[in-house]
Amino acid sequence: MELYNKNIIDTLIDTKPFDYDINQYFYNDSLFLESIRNAFINQYYNSEFYKNLVNIKYKKNFNEEFSLENFINNIKNLEDFFRWYLFLNVWVLKEYADTDYFILNKNYETELYSSGTKGKKSRIVLDNLTLNRIKKIVFNIYNDYNLVDLENEYNYLFFTYEIDFASNVGTAFSDMLLTSLAPKIKNKFFALKYDDSKKDFYFDIDSVINILIKYSKQDNPIRILGFPAYIYFTIQEIIKRNLRFNFEGVVLPGGGWKTLADKEIPKPVFRKLIKDYLGIKPENVRDLYGLVEHGIPYVECEYFNMHIPRYSRILIFNPLTKNFYYHNNNIGLISFITPYCNSYAIAFVISSDVGYISYNCECGRKGFYINVLGRAGKTQLRGCAINALQYLQQK
Repeated sequence: MELYNKNIIDTLIDTKPFDYDINQYFYNDSLFLESIRNAFINQYYNSEFYKNLVNIKYKKNFNEEFSLENFINNIKNLEDFFRWYLFLNVWVLKEYADTDYFILNKNYETELYSSGTKGKKSRIVLDNLTLNRIKKIVFNIYNDYNLVDLENEYNYLFFTYEIDFASNVGTAFSDMLLTSLAPKIKNKFFALKYDDSKKDFYFDIDSVINILIKYSKQDNPIRILGFPAYIYFTIQEIIKRNLRFNFEGVVLPGGGWKTLADKEIPKPVFRKLIKDYLGIKPENVRDLYGLVEHGIPYVECEYFNMHIPRYSRILIFNPLTKNFYYHNNNIGLISFITPYCNSYAIAFVISSDVGYISYNCECGRKGFYINVLGRAGKTQLRGCAINALQYLQQK
């Protein structure tokens, strides 16, 4: 049995992101099946913790020892990987984030954490191979949505942490990665400034307004990235000051509302406010869904549906029955399968987010898209947006 073939995964990532249909999703995509087979072998052999966890869960459930060779030899289609004992829940990844339990390759380049509050932080490490893969994945997805511009020079406004003090925070890293989609940068500004005396970040709303005024006097298009709650709060300040702008550009929010969920506004209202007070067309406001424990972005298309690229699969997990679903609008915990990560054990992850998958989007892209409904349970597993949004609550 060939243990691990990295090249097959890179071949997958070289394909177009939405070049498949629903019939290929689980049964006819041999390239993805072979890629996840290799990723599982890599993860099982190189993470002793993951290996022991699979073995223990399997024996407890089936009263026999788990055999990797027998399991792999019996894989006929992707559905054979829908086994709850192969998946890691995000709380496990958080609980042991400060250990080396999930590291597959200690020669890693980048270490990222979610920006949780008092709770546990998630962590992921990226070796050079994984970093190059995720860069290519991100480029391919946004390029398919016509959100890549290699020609024009942009002014950037980041509603996230100042990168010099938060380079290992997942949201800050992701936003900087998105600058590769329009790499010609004239100016950039971070709304969350670091206060060295307090060793903490603060939301610099006055400077944000001033930078918008400055940008409005220039001919360059604008790109706005980061937490949607900050964008919304800024628009409220614009209204209060009786201002109005007319920018050309793109808004790519991400990170969610989390602790300000009671103040969250519907996305169509959010897009209209951006159009009315920033001048940016609604079709150029594209939200995304993602988490540091997975890495792949699920970005809104022209009809504001978050399509699932060929580089991953999303399942819906029922924790009561321990069954996975991928059709008929079943609602449950959003779960991920992806083979791209060579350095951390995140090939099979169950999130704390609730949702369901659909298909037949008006944009014409084949395959499924994800509908995110919110967090499960009364005790939320806290993600990147929570720490940042506390600054808004202090206003």
